[in-house]
Amino acid sequence: MFQSRLSRVLPTLAVLAALAVLAAPMVAAPAQDTKTFYLTVVDASGKPVTDLRPEEIAVGEIAEGAAAPVQRTVVSFRKAPTPASIVLLADTSKATGGGSIGQRGQVQGSGLIQDVRKAFGTFVRAMSAANPDTEMELMEFGQAAIPMTRMTSSATDLEKGINRLFPKDNQPAVLLEAITEAAKTLQKARNPRRAIVAFQVLPTDERSVMQPQQMLTQVINAKASFWIVAYSSGTVTADPRGVLTNALARQTGGRSETIAAESALELHLTNMAMAIANQYEIQYTRPAGETPKQLVMSVGRQGLTLLHSIYPPK
Repeated sequence: MFQSRLSRVLPTLAVLAALAVLAAPMVAAPAQDTKTFYLTVVDASGKPVTDLRPEEIAVGEIAEGAAAPVQRTVVSFRKAPTPASIVLLADTSKATGGGSIGQRGQVQGSGLIQDVRKAFGTFVRAMSAANPDTEMELMEFGQAAIPMTRMTSSATDLEKGINRLFPKDNQPAVLLEAITEAAKTLQKARNPRRAIVAFQVLPTDERSVMQPQQMLTQVINAKASFWIVAYSSGTVTADPRGVLTNALARQTGGRSETIAAESALELHLTNMAMAIANQYEIQYTRPAGETPKQLVMSVGRQGLTLLHSIYPPK
């Protein structure tokens, strides 16, 4: 008797439950946005790591007012499939040999400018070999930020511009202005992977009228990483330009190196070319809405350095 009653009641209960579900308000899942950024991974020698696996990294974001990051879900991890857009910045101020820099050190210009040309030429050839569609522009910043070439994928045209680099007698450097102009150029670039790669001499006489915050805003808007090699020609204890460019490189996912011998410039620029050429493209999801204040990452493998912008993609 009990079994018979139960068999009659169960269908009724099932119908009531279904009706209750239909009558309940629908709760939509939070909307998710997919964001993309580029990651460079180098070993202790500065050479790119090309065998990183997605399970070795974690991506997080820190919201405004929060202290701890919230982990995000990585939905795609691969070697960057697109070419890069790069602006090269060459110091041609008096510090490169065009005039005296007083008691702070003197650079022999004839030898240094040859090393600068050779190193930039090697960089261009390395990037072109890695991806022939990569486009680059060359700009000098002695006295003024002046483009030496247009944005082009022609290594021949770029090397012609490189060979026109000469020190400017008694002229100061305007690196901040050059970085700003490079960022403006990259904001219009067709490739999503963007970088500014610079060479400077320290110490020097920086005369940019551009304020650091204005420069930083332009670089962030360009979504560009900043890379720089500085040649120390004398005592560089507290050169403000060096401190500023170190921070810019660290915050945007680039790298800052200081060398004591001009002959080392080619090696460091080559390492930077290989690092940029072997970037990873990472896509992850986060709830739609306000952009968090900081992007953070960690890696499980020992001895590796992750280079990425701390500014989350918008």
